[in-house]
Amino acid sequence: MRWLKGLPGTHSLFDDASANKCTFTFNRMTLCLTLVILVAAAAVGCTAKGAATEPSAEAPAVEEVPVPLPEPEPEPEPEPAPQSEESQAWTARWLEERPIFVMMDNHSGARPQSGLKEALFVYEMLAEGNITRYMAVFTGTEDYEVGPIRSARPYFINRALEYDGIYVHVGGSPQAFADLVNLKVADVDGLSAGKNVFWRRSHKKIPHNMYSTLEAIRRDANRRKYRTEASFEVPVYASAPLQLEGEAAASVRFVYREGSSGYASGYKYDEASGLYQRYVNGKIHVDELDDVPIQAANVIVQTVRAKTVDNEGRLVMEDVGSGKGWLISMGTRIPVKWEKADRRAQTVYKMEDGTPIELMPGVTWIQVIPQWLEPVWNEEA
Repeated sequence: MRWLKGLPGTHSLFDDASANKCTFTFNRMTLCLTLVILVAAAAVGCTAKGAATEPSAEAPAVEEVPVPLPEPEPEPEPEPAPQSEESQAWTARWLEERPIFVMMDNHSGARPQSGLKEALFVYEMLAEGNITRYMAVFTGTEDYEVGPIRSARPYFINRALEYDGIYVHVGGSPQAFADLVNLKVADVDGLSAGKNVFWRRSHKKIPHNMYSTLEAIRRDANRRKYRTEASFEVPVYASAPLQLEGEAAASVRFVYREGSSGYASGYKYDEASGLYQRYVNGKIHVDELDDVPIQAANVIVQTVRAKTVDNEGRLVMEDVGSGKGWLISMGTRIPVKWEKADRRAQTVYKMEDGTPIELMPGVTWIQVIPQWLEPVWNEEA
């Protein structure tokens, strides 16, 4: 019957069965394919659904960094006022050479003293008891006689150290001699220098008659190979008349000890010159060099604690630390504060607002007074 297959009009049972078999096979494949598609679709749907419902991870928070503001430009410091010719001249005097600090006698038998009117600074402090002594500061190359010269005290040494000076004296207290050695002070002592450096004059009695000259002192300092340069801060001199806002200071007096041979220093203001005339025991203080009255452009008053330390009446003047005082100039006084960090440090004088003081060009006297001494202001003539 194989040959009948495919002829038109012919049929066989075999052919029907094969057809049915093929149809069944096709249907099974179709069903399987459909099931695969459905399963795949279900899987995709589950995955999409899971992706939709799964919570997403939160994005990290971005920390906001503040943008720094530009710093303001610092204001330029005001330029210092140009110095006047007079203030320049007094500044230059400090820089001419290493300052020379000369201890001067103030005993009644030693007055008047020689050279005080030529000094830049003059200090007056107690020596022992209520007896005062001067220390004058000189620079420059001019030569003149200075004296009478007396002995050293520790707190006078402190002032010479402030300005890296050469300290001139004749002898001294035991503590002063120890300080001169321990502090390696550049000193010229009349007890060890020759007669070509110190000499006694006959118009006054011993011990109030020892003199020298600045040239002789410089010569001996060079022999000792002391430095000629110094390191310190020069006092500031005003370029115009000081306009101090304070109380009137037409006069002032400091009474260390009463009496005709006592120790009372005073100043009276002269408006015409803008200077203070200096007085000792009520009389005009003159210079022995030429009998010219001694004047001051500035007076600094510094109050310190003082106490007696031996049977000779020698003192400790507590000038390291801080305290109060006054600046007197141009007929006015203002309160000031002073500071000194150590024995070599310079004493700094400031106004109450902390501004360092300025000085009028001219000689400055510094009255260092004990805590018990009260200045007498504006006495009537």
